Formats: sequence, structure tokens, C-alpha cells
Amino acid sequence: MFCRQCGAEIEKEAHLCPRCGAPTSSTGNFATNENSDPNSQQQFYEYGGEYNPPGAHVSPPPRQPFYKKRWFIITAFLSLTLVSVIVMMIGKSPSKSKALDQQPDHPGAVSEQQRTYGSDEDNLAIGETARYSDYEITLVSVEPYERGDRAYFEIEGKRKTTIKRYWFEGTAATRKTLSIDEASETLDQSLPEKIPLADGQSFNGYVYFEGGGLSSIRFSGGVLSSDRTWNFDQDASTAEQQEADEYFAALEKFGLTPDESENVRALFNELGIAGCQIDQTEAMFGSGIDELQSFRTWIGINPEKGKLNHGVFEHQINFTFEERRIFYVEITGFIVGTDQNKSYTLFNSDEGGYLARYIPESDSVEPW
Repeated sequence: MFCRQCGAEIEKEAHLCPRCGAPTSSTGNFATNENSDPNSQQQFYEYGGEYNPPGAHVSPPPRQPFYKKRWFIITAFLSLTLVSVIVMMIGKSPSKSKALDQQPDHPGAVSEQQRTYGSDEDNLAIGETARYSDYEITLVSVEPYERGDRAYFEIEGKRKTTIKRYWFEGTAATRKTLSIDEASETLDQSLPEKIPLADGQSFNGYVYFEGGGLSSIRFSGGVLSSDRTWNFDQDASTAEQQEADEYFAALEKFGLTPDESENVRALFNELGIAGCQIDQTEAMFGSGIDELQSFRTWIGINPEKGKLNHGVFEHQINFTFEERRIFYVEITGFIVGTDQNKSYTLFNSDEGGYLARYIPESDSVEPW
């Protein structure tokens, strides 16, 4: 047969013309067989609709760009889809790197990471500062007043917020909780019940606690796990004398002498319950201190243990006198069904005296 481009004779099985290199019919070109006349009719090879006269040089068809090929389009589509999904997931996930302190104009809530800032300040002294993300509080001084002790605080706002006076809680040297004086708003320089703060705004004033012997102040901060505590324990002899005075003041009305009330205090110390609310002691039944008389008082539970382990916040202490001497002491109020029983006998003179001891730190009872 003959090439339709240049008319040269080519082998029947050939794919390209040996003279001009044009493709034969088997590869897309038209070629005549050996009986055909290459000039007898006007045949053409079409590339994109273009007419190619016999003998003209024809370039091979242009190759399709890779970005128009199907495999590339599919691959690019899938890649873009995957990237979009990843970006959306990152955008929705919380990021700790964007703390609110990097957004001073943000009016929203403070992150938990900021709330726990300063957790190494759990034990402070007079003159030291408890730092929070939106305010700082400094205990300047502690001094007595007519119904107890008062603590002078300086508070500085770091952003707009409100703190509350009841977030302060006092503890006496006798481990008794001291409540805030409800009449303190009428007293000199008392901090208000609610303390509004703006960025850079300061408040100075007293928090008044009823009862003497203030030895520590806990500030809750209004948020879980944000407590700060100022400790300023008095010397041991002063604290012991204050405790002895409190016991006699509470038990004198039932007819006990100073020595007898001191014996009660010494026994309660050994039993681990000297920090009870002795001033709230009540007579329950009996004929009088000279014969048989029973009393009750209460002891507060370590807040962490009370909330987490038992769901109660104080235990009742029952103690009984016979012929002016204690012969029975019981602590009760433990929740049935927990790892503790409902009540424990700490002391019973009919059973040899000391039987068990209360451990305030763990809110548990250990055998003697």
C-alpha cells in the first residue's frame, strides 16, 4: 500500500511511513492499498477538523494537558475534600492556646485553665496575695473587734467581675468555723455583700468574723478547686488558753467548774473532737450534772471529705455525765451504706475507757 501523505510505498504491516513518518491506517491515518491511486480522489486525514492535502506534513495531535485528565481531576477533588474536613474539625475543637487573657475585650466566662491559675498559693500568710484571672486579693492585717476578729483586705480587679463576701470563711485556733458577722455591713469599713469590680478598680475593707481566736481564712473564689487559704496560727499556749476559755464559757451554764470543763476539753482532745462546736452544746435528758445528764454538740467535717465521701457536713457528738464525770462519748452522723458505720463509741468507762479516736483530716474513726 501507499502513504496518503507522501505517496511512498510502505509495507502492509507498517505503522509509520518510512519516508515522512506519517501514521498508517492502523494508527489512525488513511493509506491506500497498492491498487489505489493516491491522486485519484481527494482524501484527507483529519486532526481537529483540519483538512490535510496529500503530500502535506501533518503534526501529531496535541497531547491533552495533565490537569484536564480524568485521573487528575478526581485526585484533586478528593484531596480538596479531605483538606476541607480537616480544617472544619480543627476549627470546631477547643484550643487552649487562645486563652481569654489574650482577648482583653472578651466579655465571656473565664476558662478553667485560668481559674486554677495560682494553685501553688494554697497556703498564704498575712501580707500575701491570692491571684485570680479577674482579681487579686491581699490580706493586709487581722485584729480583734468587740465580737471577734476582723481581717482587712485589699482587692484589685483585673477585668469586670463580682465577688461576694460570703466566699470568705474563718477558722479559729480551736479548729472551729467562725461565721461572718451578719451585722458587719453597719461596722466600720466593712466590705459589702457583693463587691463589683472593673479592670483596675480597687476595694479595701474588713471582713468581720464572730468569735475570737481567728487563725486562718479560706477564700473559695466562687469556683470549684479555686480555694486560697491564709494561715496565721497563733502560738500554742495562746491557742490552748482560748480553747480552755471557750469550753468553760459553754459548760459553765450546766454547772461545771473550770477544772471540770478542762477535764472535758482534755478528754475531747485525746478523742480527736476538741474542735467541736462546744459553744452550741445542748442538754438532752437527765436529772442534772450531779446525777445523770446527757449532752450533745457537733463537729464540722473536712469539706473535701464531707462532700466527696459521705454527703454530710457535720457529725453529732453525744456525751453523758454521771456524778460530774464523763463516762460515755459517741460520735454519730455517718451515712449508712458507705465505708463507715452510722455511729461509733469513742469512750465508755464501763468498757475500759478509751475505745476509738476520730481523725478529722480523713473523716474516719480508728480503734484505740
